[in-house]
Amino acid sequence: MLFKFNQPSLPAIQAKFIVERFTNFTESLGNINIFVTGRTGSGKTTLGNLLSGTDYLMRSSGHQDCTDEINLLKFSIGLNYFDLPGVCSDDRLENYNRAALSLQQVEDFPPVDSLTLVKYLENKSSDKVNFSVNDFSQKLKPDIIFYLIAADKQFLRDDCIYLQDLLKHHSKIIYVLNTFSNKQAIESQSATSQNITDIIGKINKIHISAFGETSQPEIVKTNCWTGEGITELMTSTKQILEPNNAKIFDELINYQNEKAPVEFSYQVKREILRLVAHVACQKPINDSDNFLYDACNKLREFIATVLCKSKKISSCVQDVINAQVNTVFQKCIINHYEKVKQKKSKQIYKSVPIFKTISEKVTDYNNPIKEKREVWVDTSNVLKGMKNLVKYGTYGKKKKVYEVVGYHTKSVTRQVIDRYKEEYSHTEYWEEETGEVKLVGTSYYYFGYSAVSLLLTLAHVMTFNIIDDIEKFQNHYESLYRTISSQVKKLPSFPTEPQEEEILRILETDVDKLFQGAFEIGADKKKKIIH
Repeated sequence: MLFKFNQPSLPAIQAKFIVERFTNFTESLGNINIFVTGRTGSGKTTLGNLLSGTDYLMRSSGHQDCTDEINLLKFSIGLNYFDLPGVCSDDRLENYNRAALSLQQVEDFPPVDSLTLVKYLENKSSDKVNFSVNDFSQKLKPDIIFYLIAADKQFLRDDCIYLQDLLKHHSKIIYVLNTFSNKQAIESQSATSQNITDIIGKINKIHISAFGETSQPEIVKTNCWTGEGITELMTSTKQILEPNNAKIFDELINYQNEKAPVEFSYQVKREILRLVAHVACQKPINDSDNFLYDACNKLREFIATVLCKSKKISSCVQDVINAQVNTVFQKCIINHYEKVKQKKSKQIYKSVPIFKTISEKVTDYNNPIKEKREVWVDTSNVLKGMKNLVKYGTYGKKKKVYEVVGYHTKSVTRQVIDRYKEEYSHTEYWEEETGEVKLVGTSYYYFGYSAVSLLLTLAHVMTFNIIDDIEKFQNHYESLYRTISSQVKKLPSFPTEPQEEEILRILETDVDKLFQGAFEIGADKKKKIIH
């Protein structure tokens, strides 16, 4: 999966609040001079800029040989940060540094008889102030010295000679191993364990040679760019200074102890919610999609890192997690079914008549039967008429006529239906439902609320020391899942097409209820998250 956690760093968060206290505390709690020395490019100016909360308040290129000035960064809390020119590089600046620390100047190098101090206050530089070497040494003495060492570089012979001279005049020194001396180093250079081992070995040898076996050097690993290790640096400074000069560092440490745990807890929770929101907006792409499994494993590894625990878990616990993931996965599946239909067909037949020829006698109206006979009819011959009346008793005259008395018959033939026979006409086709259904496709819901409940429950369970106890793990999971699910159901409705930013906003509104006290860190538990 493409999601990537932004791993919260407790040391970096602690440094953030120490820097914040440096800049927002207006009451002066003392007047502590910290002189910062070291080779050119070791991170002296970077550390000062870090404490000021501004990346580029004091110019830092890692190549300051062209500047023969001492930068003074004044903090209203009462701390004065003197950034000295680098050593073991430019001959004149070597003596410039030595003069500021009241060390014997190297005879073969150009001598230095005056020093220039540039003050930085409230994010701006003030006028330069010039001192003679004697006046500077009388008026500005270091209460403690930070010796910055670029841990990715070798600690050479010139460094050893310089340190031997430094220890002849000063004992309150903290060796600051800068694991990254500048921003570019984060991307390109980092100290190897062998580098650090070699440097610490040489420092121990020189320090013990100067002060004896009972005096161990105070060595603090710090990242002058990210701020990791600043808390340890402030703590070591407090321990070395006299009690009456430690108020500043008490204030800084107490402030970060109050603020850092809350911020660290918030960042851990927010990273978890970022993952939860990301997953809630996804949907499976097929039945073998491992996205949700990967998300659970990524969450488990993140929490293991936060808790400083092993990332390995027993196969039984993994099986429980996989079963819960599968349950959520099944809720996202939408199976599409349709009724099963069976194709049917039927041949259609029609009745076809079979004819036969018959012969029969029929009246032939065109062939009538006529008989001849005589009939009396009127006549215009009166004489003849009278004669016939006397003779036949009928007036008129006889007339022969033919009268139709019938018709002859004739033989004819015709077709008549004798019988019927069934003859194929066509075939009809149709479908009938069988009462069964079949799967025709699958689509998927977004993981949504189910994934939110799953991941939050898993996050809670991972804070308990039961990861290898399968029975306790399962019982805790089931109990917490019921509780967390009820809280998740009370969340505002997710959009139909959820967007990660919107889901994260919804989750963050109820962050306290969703985590129920998990991932709270106490001031006395700086390396562990407790439930």
